[in-house]
Amino acid sequence: MTVNGYTITGNNYFFLNYYQLKNSRVDKAGTARKNIFPRFMVCQYEFFHYFELCKHLRRNVCMMKSRAVGFSEILASICANEYSCFKNSITMITAFDAGKLGKTLEKVWGALTFLNDKTDGGFFKLRQVSDTALLKRASYYKYVNGQKVEDGWMSQIEGIVADKPSKVRGDRAEVVMFEEAGSNPTLLKSFIQGEALVDVGDNKLGILIAGGTGGDSGAALDGLKTIYYDPESYLVLPYKHHYTDDNTEVVTGFFIPSYAALDKPEVVDFRGVVDTEKAK
Repeated sequence: MTVNGYTITGNNYFFLNYYQLKNSRVDKAGTARKNIFPRFMVCQYEFFHYFELCKHLRRNVCMMKSRAVGFSEILASICANEYSCFKNSITMITAFDAGKLGKTLEKVWGALTFLNDKTDGGFFKLRQVSDTALLKRASYYKYVNGQKVEDGWMSQIEGIVADKPSKVRGDRAEVVMFEEAGSNPTLLKSFIQGEALVDVGDNKLGILIAGGTGGDSGAALDGLKTIYYDPESYLVLPYKHHYTDDNTEVVTGFFIPSYAALDKPEVVDFRGVVDTEKAK
């Protein structure tokens, strides 16, 4: 979709129109945050185009960001879009820690519930075969010639606690996500293990997504840093930018500085464009 010269990718359109998140702006103390549709933000627009290129070129995603900039919501929306719009798709969400996996799945499952309940049946998916806390599959049973068979959209999302690289396994997947990758001490081995899930023979049919925050530290961050600073070695789409202290051009994984994603009335205008100097 193109508006005023800006082309919105399918995932960006889905995020803005079919995904809801908690309002980050509260009018007064004690007011409960309501679910709202996201507003357009240029930094998110840039990421969605980066992600679209990764899908088209069959390259992996590695992202470094700050906390509380909405990217966990974006990744949850991507999972919901994959499940809802692509028949037979398989999406895997992994995390080293069960608690962090649970928080991510809560966002994704909430998105699927919203789509089932609030789209007049447009995105409704029956989940008769599997509708558990860790696996949701868009399918149902029917009888053919007296035999019980599975039918339906047949897409699925599975959550996996991957505290060991060997747990990142399965037949195939279109998307394998490593949530909170900056606090995963086994990320590097898990990332390499995950490549087998998105490759069929010599063909790369899916992508890996690893994202974490620059605020993470210690040995658990080492794997994400290795992938981020050496994208080509891990089939990650390189991202050229000048987000450095001395404005030097560097090539890394995708990066968005905290000030570029600051959603406050005093620094961002109605177009979703951030006044960089004010934000800094």
